[in-house]
Amino acid sequence: MEVTTQTRSTSPVERHNQQLAELRIEAALARAALTHAPITVRTARVIAAAVHAGAHTELARFAATGQCDRRRAQQELTAPTVPRDWAAALAQHFESSPHLEQESLDGAA
Repeated sequence: MEVTTQTRSTSPVERHNQQLAELRIEAALARAALTHAPITVRTARVIAAAVHAGAHTELARFAATGQCDRRRAQQELTAPTVPRDWAAALAQHFESSPHLEQESLDGAA
């Protein structure tokens, strides 16, 4: 599955790393499907790193720290550049992770 990246040019090393991440994500999703288990935190963070739209997004924050406002992160998963099966697996991870921050009533996390 090819993931659309930012419009900036990438070096051969960056392309190789992206392809490696994609292969690892696909393998992890296949394992999760076979075992009927959710994806691991590690896989969730790799997916977030692969699909986030920039440094100041909730998915980027989750990739870097393991923490995010899950409602905002789930909204970011609706971008057309995010593969549907990756988005579904990450959304399921967010739903099953009560330790992630909830958006407060005033909108601040």
